[in-house]
Amino acid sequence: MDLFSFLKVSMPELTPEDTKIHFAAHNGTENPLDVFLAGEFDLWQQYQTRRNFNRPYVIGLIPLAAEDRYLFTGVYHVKGMRDQEEGVGYFYDLEPEERVLEYAGRLVIDIVFRDRARYRYAESLSDRLKIAEFKEEKLSLSDFPGYHNVENMLAAISVSRHLGAKDESIKKAVESYRGVKRRFEFIIKRDDLVFIDDYAH
Repeated sequence: MDLFSFLKVSMPELTPEDTKIHFAAHNGTENPLDVFLAGEFDLWQQYQTRRNFNRPYVIGLIPLAAEDRYLFTGVYHVKGMRDQEEGVGYFYDLEPEERVLEYAGRLVIDIVFRDRARYRYAESLSDRLKIAEFKEEKLSLSDFPGYHNVENMLAAISVSRHLGAKDESIKKAVESYRGVKRRFEFIIKRDDLVFIDDYAH
């Protein structure tokens, strides 16, 4: 199902012609996925260097590790814009749409997107925004076992490529990685209690 058809069930007034798509990207200091996982994406997105959100609605998408997959962060009403008090750029008053808030961090969108433009008028690609996955729960750091060792994983991938390993075998190895015993290993994980075995700390 395409994203707009799905969202229009809860928001019948939402149209591609009234919407800008924000393909959030690294801004030189912060990765948008890290910002989202820290619970600060909505505020982070409000600061823009240009007048990027010139429509009533914005849909936020963050690139995931899998090629052509993006995490849906929500639909935002553009309530206003003002110059930033310090520095260059603009601050947008973006209000998350409550009717679709439950899908933020849960919908994974599939779209082949090779354009460098990170802000697109939705009508130019709305029929290509397909829902690839609906997660039971909002994406969180616990979905990334060994997240603190990402640099180690990237180094291992680099060495593997240098030694001639094929991308498909590397991909399978990374996908099957479940972490190392006693390295941030959940022993108990309940709403009222979490016990983690991490021998190094």
